[in-house]
Amino acid sequence: MRLADLVHPTDPGHFTLRSALRVAVVTPIAFAIGLQIGPQAALFAIFGSLSMGIFVDFDGPRQVRALAYTTLSLAGVVLICLGTLCSHDPLAATVAMGVVGFAILFAGVVNGYLASATPAALLAFVLPVMVAADADQIPQRLEGWLLASVLTIPSILLIFPARPRDRLRSGIADACNAVADLVELRTEETAAAAAKAIEGLHRRFASTPYRPTGPTGSTGALAEMLDDLDWLTATASTLVDADSATRSTASERALHEATVAALRSTGALLRGDLTARPDTEFLSEGRDRILDELLDQLSAEVDAPEDDDALWARMTRAWQVRVTSYVALDIAGKALIASGAPTEEGAWWLRYLRRQSVALAATRRVATVQSGVQSVWFRNSVRGAIGLALAVLIAQETNVQHGFWVVLGVISVLRSSAVGTSRSIVQAFLGTLAGIVIAAGLLLAIGDHEIALWIALPIAAFFAAYAPKALSFAAGQAGFSIAVLVAFNLIDPTGWKVGIIRIEDVSIGFAISLGVGLLFWPRGAAALLRQSIGTAFVTSGRYTAAVCARMFGGLGPVTAEQSREAITAEGRLDIALRQRLSERGAYDNVRLAAAIRLIAAAARIRRTGASIETLYSHTFDISRPEAIRPLIGDAHDLGDWIAAFGQALAEDEPGPAPQPPDPVAHPSLAAGVREAVAAGDRQRAFAAVSCVWTGLHLELLGRMQARISAAAAALD
Repeated sequence: MRLADLVHPTDPGHFTLRSALRVAVVTPIAFAIGLQIGPQAALFAIFGSLSMGIFVDFDGPRQVRALAYTTLSLAGVVLICLGTLCSHDPLAATVAMGVVGFAILFAGVVNGYLASATPAALLAFVLPVMVAADADQIPQRLEGWLLASVLTIPSILLIFPARPRDRLRSGIADACNAVADLVELRTEETAAAAAKAIEGLHRRFASTPYRPTGPTGSTGALAEMLDDLDWLTATASTLVDADSATRSTASERALHEATVAALRSTGALLRGDLTARPDTEFLSEGRDRILDELLDQLSAEVDAPEDDDALWARMTRAWQVRVTSYVALDIAGKALIASGAPTEEGAWWLRYLRRQSVALAATRRVATVQSGVQSVWFRNSVRGAIGLALAVLIAQETNVQHGFWVVLGVISVLRSSAVGTSRSIVQAFLGTLAGIVIAAGLLLAIGDHEIALWIALPIAAFFAAYAPKALSFAAGQAGFSIAVLVAFNLIDPTGWKVGIIRIEDVSIGFAISLGVGLLFWPRGAAALLRQSIGTAFVTSGRYTAAVCARMFGGLGPVTAEQSREAITAEGRLDIALRQRLSERGAYDNVRLAAAIRLIAAAARIRRTGASIETLYSHTFDISRPEAIRPLIGDAHDLGDWIAAFGQALAEDEPGPAPQPPDPVAHPSLAAGVREAVAAGDRQRAFAAVSCVWTGLHLELLGRMQARISAAAAALD
């Protein structure tokens, strides 16, 4: 805790100040009413109001936040009952803590709401399981918890309801407009502006404690939008051609204009204008019209003099417009989710049920992907559950006076790496010690004057809520210690000596955390992030190469296993990054930005494969021109390079040198298209054009080699 932190708090917009004022008002009221009910009610009232007021910060529309807080409150009821029933049996308490702890910690992988609720949910079980009581005390405990909920939740939603400006959301909106300028004008200036906007988003991610993510909902949509915008920027930047619009057909110009309009509407939508809905239907239909128009033109010109350059330019322009519109459509769909705008027709309750069905399916997929030791989230959940269970066992067997402080010590400092845990222990110990010294001086000065203690309680609650966000983690530990000591002296006046018990108990918890951190995956996310990036490149490279080869050769469907492996690797990579962002202390932002750039590249390769597979699904049983077959080797070569690059990255070894770009040899391919058109078979002509477009996708991926090699070098 540095003096500079106290002099210059970090609280732009004073949102933390307002939140702390709410806690300072609500906590003493809940505690005072709880004391009238009984000591158990008072204990659960103050810890419930502090946990929901300080540790939980749900984002999104007010109705969604209200539902999230209410769900947390109801979950707390179940956890309090279960914890109380296990509190007299050390073995039952230990086993229950391990199981419940793992379930709560692992559930955070699903979305940001569950992750945000984790500290409060853990506290709702730790407190009853460590403060032994008979079953007849459950009603009083629930009264205290529900009292805290009834007072805290409305205060959060109604008192100073304004939320901090979502810098990520506004940054993505700005990037949408910059990319729209690039797609519309295709100049070097707009390309540079779009690249600068995307780079700014990467830096913003690098300075965020957690990358927003999740299988459904606004956080997951925002996370994927950055990857899509990065992909679209890189793609459109390679297509810079100020004169191309003058040579475009009417359908191409219409789709091009719709793409630009959709990107601008997406930016407005993210800024809160729910009337700015992108025309997703036109984007979908426009691609089909371009294809039909292209095939009509080729058929009409089959007897015209051969002009390979003109034919190639026509197919390339159609591909460019289709590609950019495809990505814009994906971005627009995610923006609708991120904005909370209704995307379906029908009654609200039917839309709600459909969304829950989709969410459950996505949750099952994510849980399956993350269920294994290759997932950093799974490792952290296991590590946390073991640490909490050991803390409960040791505290119960040693009969320490306030055993729940031992477990709270584990919760406060256990991180995903041994280095992060040790750093947190030092900060937490110094902060706790400082808080106890301050509280001891305060208690000595107050003596047995109860009114003075009541005056001190809201001040202590304010500092406990303000310090961790606006000052530092150590200051937050100091503030929490002061608030706890004041409250305990109102329940049972024991003076400053309770502070000695607290420092002893939390020290036991710190020692348990350090031991668990050293024994179980001590390197944390740092060890897995590079490996996860490498695995994502290997799986996406092999999948995309297989799709391209089958497109060129017509050899049969791509196995579902290849696609599933690539999607699984991408999901684990996203979680590894989320955890790595929380360990930023030993990872400078330059290297972190390079990692994010590599992650976006791996996602781009996999999504390119998915786009090609969509084309392939319409043409897999149609014969290809013989001129296409040499590109099978190019697909394998690029796939092998990407896989070798990923393998070297995972093993922290030098990767293969970037290969020079290999432009698609259009004379022979153009001849193949002409041959298919001359045969009068529209489906065969579509297959030939699709192969050309696949070759252009392949060429675009080939140009990425230098960029991703440079990003990999920045990781070292």
